[in-house]
Amino acid sequence: MMNTLRVLFMATLWIFIMRLQGVCPELTQEGHALIAFKNRLNDPNNALQTWGKTDNPCSGWNNITCDDNNHVIDILLAEHELAGELGPELSNLTELKSLNMLNNNLTGPIPKELGLLKKLVLLDLRYNQLTGIIPRELGNCDSLLSLYLNDNQLSGAVPLDVFAHLQKDNGATIECDGNPGLCVPPYMKNICCP
Repeated sequence: MMNTLRVLFMATLWIFIMRLQGVCPELTQEGHALIAFKNRLNDPNNALQTWGKTDNPCSGWNNITCDDNNHVIDILLAEHELAGELGPELSNLTELKSLNMLNNNLTGPIPKELGLLKKLVLLDLRYNQLTGIIPRELGNCDSLLSLYLNDNQLSGAVPLDVFAHLQKDNGATIECDGNPGLCVPPYMKNICCP
């Protein structure tokens, strides 16, 4: 009898601890990617507090939109005072169409792995403190129509791959002004720095 109670107590304790840590053993691949992303960030306004409470990001995770096949297609985390770095794990969200991290306190480089997001239409990283170069891999985002990188601390030369892709479609928008260390060729200034 005592052993049965001990086993029951240990199992209950394990489940309780896993829930406290936000760990859900049955998370989808997208769920694992989002939890890894969440763990990189300081979240003073609790915008991510629901992340990990269920095993499916499409069931009750705030600031996430999913399609009919339960794939994450939109992350809207604008103006939540999130601090930390973007990570390569976001590239596991293969159906992602929109990543809006406008006006937070993000630092560090833009991960080159974001270039693996073939369905990404909007990438909005304006008004953060991102540093380093604009990864040329963003030119691999075949669906990208709107790229907003204004008012960060980006530096180096603007990769032609990114501009060449975005110029193919007249409806495309790219904004990268407000990055003092960014070298924009004169013929691109009217495109990048409106």
